[in-house]
Amino acid sequence: YNRLLKQKNAILKKQHADRKLLEIYNFKLAEFLEILVEKRKFFIEKFKPFVEHVFKTIVGAAEELNFEYITRFSDISSQAEIFAFLEERSEREIRNFGSLYGIQKDDLLFEINDRDARQYGSQGQQRTIVLTLIIALVEYMYETIGEYPILILDDVMSELDESRKIQLLSSFKSDMQIFLTTTSVTDIMDKIQNEFELYEVENGKIERLGDY
Repeated sequence: YNRLLKQKNAILKKQHADRKLLEIYNFKLAEFLEILVEKRKFFIEKFKPFVEHVFKTIVGAAEELNFEYITRFSDISSQAEIFAFLEERSEREIRNFGSLYGIQKDDLLFEINDRDARQYGSQGQQRTIVLTLIIALVEYMYETIGEYPILILDDVMSELDESRKIQLLSSFKSDMQIFLTTTSVTDIMDKIQNEFELYEVENGKIERLGDY
């Protein structure tokens, strides 16, 4: 899909776009677009319960997270309909010198207590959503393949309040392998429930401080 889209955009950037060639590209893009939209819908349906569970673990009952997959093709059920949709908008894309429609324009909408988190969420709330997605994906992968991937969290504590730090750390399973970096460790050491190794990096040198 990405390769076809790149080639289509190359045609659209020309002063006089080849409409017949665009029709061919739209036909092939519609074929892959139908598959990818269905795959995304299927994944979101399976993934959503993991996200909701992890978010409640970190935040508690005070906030509720909802999210949905936003696509122009949610109500278009066949390759023929997607092709017709793209063809009807070809002239607009020619005038724009680029693609205006396709799954590259899809997005996820996140709402906390029914308010758009992108517009109204605090930095801490937005960071919590990102962490929720990462940890939920780890849990989803464990459910799917039977083992946890290595999780790397780089300075994630800086924008979380005290309660969210505690809940995040308590959400880590004992059989996860996690690399967690932070500029200050004293405020979280006694909150980490699992065994861990502590290293300090200063001026490019790594020093092992011990097991805890």
